[in-house]
Parts: sequence; C-alpha cells; structure tokens
Amino acid sequence: MAKAINIRTAQRVIPNGSPFFIDTNVLKCLYSPIPLGAGVKAKAGHYLRFIGHLVNSRQEICVSVINLQELFHVFEKVYHEAYCNKNGDIRVKEYRRITSERRLVRKGCNSAIKNISEQFSIVDCQIEKSDLDDYLNEMENHLYEPIDFLLAKKHLRSVKANIITEDKDFESDDNVQPYCVI
Repeated sequence: MAKAINIRTAQRVIPNGSPFFIDTNVLKCLYSPIPLGAGVKAKAGHYLRFIGHLVNSRQEICVSVINLQELFHVFEKVYHEAYCNKNGDIRVKEYRRITSERRLVRKGCNSAIKNISEQFSIVDCQIEKSDLDDYLNEMENHLYEPIDFLLAKKHLRSVKANIITEDKDFESDDNVQPYCVI
C-alpha cells in the first residue's frame, strides 16, 4: 500500500521525478464555477501552494481527459443543484432542455479547460473493452471506482506516477503515490 503524503508538509520532500496527475476532486476545488464553502477554499489554497511548489521545481503536471470528462459531469451536477435550489427540483434530463442553463454549463467547462490547458499538460486516453474487463477481473484487488481504475491503469501505474487527490482509494495501489490534504 502506498501511504498518502500530506501536501501540507510535502514541500520539504524532494519529488521523485515521476509526473504528477491532478484528480477530478482537486480540479473541482480549483476550478469550480460555483462559489465553494470555506473548508473547500482552505483545501484549494493548500493544493495551489503545493502545485506552485511543483511548478517551481519543474515537475511535470498532467491532467487526463478521463478527469476532464468527469469534471464536466461534476460541473453539470453543480449547476443543476444550484438551479434546483433556486427554482425547485427538476430532473437532469429536464434541466438539459433549458438552453440558458446549458450555456452556463458550457461556459464553466470552457473556462476550466482553458485554464487547465494553459497550466498543465492534457493527456489523451483511449479506453478499450479489455480495460473494463480488467476493472471487473481485478475488483477484489483494488478499491477504485471505474474512472479512477482507468486513470491508474492508463496513466499512473506504468511510470509510478503521483496523483494529487482527495481520494484515499489510490492508497490501495502500490504503483501510485497519492498526495492529499491530510
């Protein structure tokens, strides 16, 4: 098991030279189109300082298209929830029919992708049926949800990469080094 490294103290640790990937939950903290609570803002500050340290150390920082796809889905959920809080509950399928709301979601996603692509390397990923079979066949050996498994399989394990994440599930994989706010 790869124990998570606390990013609050990790600046004193010399990075191992492997790339750092940023997980969706951290991207949400950093690029959310909707204002975040005080606790999330504090975590975002820790992530920003750590990422700044990595940039200054000339570490490679990547974001997978897998995470961007998930981030877009998260943004849609955030906007949908905000809409429902203001206007009453409606199903997501109904929400998607509201053109002005679709524009808001698109604007939030476009803003995030612009900022992310200016700061980090975006890494493509091709998913095969065999990858999904591997997820199912290895399910007893990991704690991953499908997206995190695919991220680990396609990007992280082969280079013993680092991941900046809120997700402790990455600790179940000896070939991935998680960095978290602990």
